[in-house]
Amino acid sequence: QPVAVIRVGSTLIMVFSFDSKLPGTITWVVSSQLGERIEDGDTPWDVIQKEEAFESAPQDRLEIVKQIFDESRAEDLRWHSPLCTTPLPSRSSFGGKGRVALIGDACHAIMPTSGLGGALAFEDIVVMTRQLQRNNFDIKESFAGFVAQRYPRVKQIADEQMERAEAYREAKNPKEVAEWTKEYEEWVNLGADA
Repeated sequence: QPVAVIRVGSTLIMVFSFDSKLPGTITWVVSSQLGERIEDGDTPWDVIQKEEAFESAPQDRLEIVKQIFDESRAEDLRWHSPLCTTPLPSRSSFGGKGRVALIGDACHAIMPTSGLGGALAFEDIVVMTRQLQRNNFDIKESFAGFVAQRYPRVKQIADEQMERAEAYREAKNPKEVAEWTKEYEEWVNLGADA
């Protein structure tokens, strides 16, 4: 859970304090939709200043952000590549290998436009548990059954979410993006039993 969330235009700054082994240490993340306006060598502070809303943003919050960046190491202030979600792997490489099964985002990270990531992880647990029970805990058979059952559903959701994220990026108003159809919503809500 972030201890501070600060939005300046399309740029979001989240500050976390969650490492119990390093009390007083914070972690911060900056996410921006400025895309092409971010230049090589820009620091997160440079990006925030490019926002049209920078001048009207709450100055007390901006001072906190500036202090965090001032106290950060120079190598931590380099702007990294934009958020990238890779397409789902092929069925043959989906979900792990051998005796190691990957589930949830480790197996199939999807765009967060619907908030289905956590739900899909829980579905993975249900399906893997059922497969293990059905196959008398034979790892190879259970894993094959898991992939056969999960891949088509996760692939369809991942593809739909990628298209939806692109539509949100291109829309002038998020309300322009079409709602799910009733049939699709019902199918999604079936969960592991779909």
